[in-house]
Amino acid sequence: MHNIVINASTPIETLRKAGIVPEWMAEECEEHGMYEAENILCEWDWEDGWDLGDGYDKDQLEILANVRHIIHNALGY
Repeated sequence: MHNIVINASTPIETLRKAGIVPEWMAEECEEHGMYEAENILCEWDWEDGWDLGDGYDKDQLEILANVRHIIHNALGY
């Protein structure tokens, strides 16, 4: 397990540095204005009609599911 405390406003960059969010996902999040852990759970970019995971292959979707699981559990949802 990772040695950080995750709350809704934990920066995605902090999650990246902790090895929870991979670099490629963190870059995509930033590109779409997503900066906090909670955004990874259910963020929709209305301007672009885009959601995190769009266009991901099977392996990437599994990583995303794991990242969301970690954040979901940490937030106690």
